[in-house]
Amino acid sequence: MQSQPYNILYIGTDNGIAIYANGQWTVLDSISLGLSNFYVTGILPPVNDTITYISTMGSGLIKIFQSGGFEILNSTNGNFQDDSLYYVMLAELPACVTNIMIGTNSNGIAFNNYWNSSFQYYNISTGYPFTQSRSAVNNGSDILIGTNAGLWIATPCGGISENSISDYLTIYPNPGNGVFTIGQLFLSKIEIYNIIGEVIYKTATTNEKITIDLSIQAKGIYFIKSTDRDKKVSIKKLIIE
Repeated sequence: MQSQPYNILYIGTDNGIAIYANGQWTVLDSISLGLSNFYVTGILPPVNDTITYISTMGSGLIKIFQSGGFEILNSTNGNFQDDSLYYVMLAELPACVTNIMIGTNSNGIAFNNYWNSSFQYYNISTGYPFTQSRSAVNNGSDILIGTNAGLWIATPCGGISENSISDYLTIYPNPGNGVFTIGQLFLSKIEIYNIIGEVIYKTATTNEKITIDLSIQAKGIYFIKSTDRDKKVSIKKLIIE
């Protein structure tokens, strides 16, 4: 995977990360960081131009500082509850503080306030019915989160609401080949996002049922968000196979 802000290229591999800046490569691997496992699963480029966050599968969260130093947060040193992470992303919405959001294998979702070192965990031990989060998409107004207990919505300002997702939206067939019938949409705005948060389809409808064709899209997981005239939101997962 890679990201390219400020003319800097980041490439994550199964044995570390390579950073290209100012015509030079810097390689950070398991040997240079003293880790037994450095399988990169996510890269969040420098937040406020100072820190690069790296999620790994097996070694926890790694913070790379602009000065060249680093900090490892994992269960071994007691700075993080989980070592197997699926992603790290910026969860910053209007009027909210800057939060770093991490999806974990066994401890649900972790939010870290950028301005301090504390983590807040949302998982089964804190009253939520999930232990794992493999994907999340920030669509600019809220965050769609994939967990092992279904799809949830969160805002860093207000946390994760157990009742955020309504069940009135119907989709069939799902999984499908890309042509889907969406039901119970009267006076709704429809947006469909890919796994990295890009809007690939949007429309508004006065019908209760529409058919959409996403067959030109790649196979995989997508999210559909429906917002009705009362601002009632329904989020469902679409699978193209």
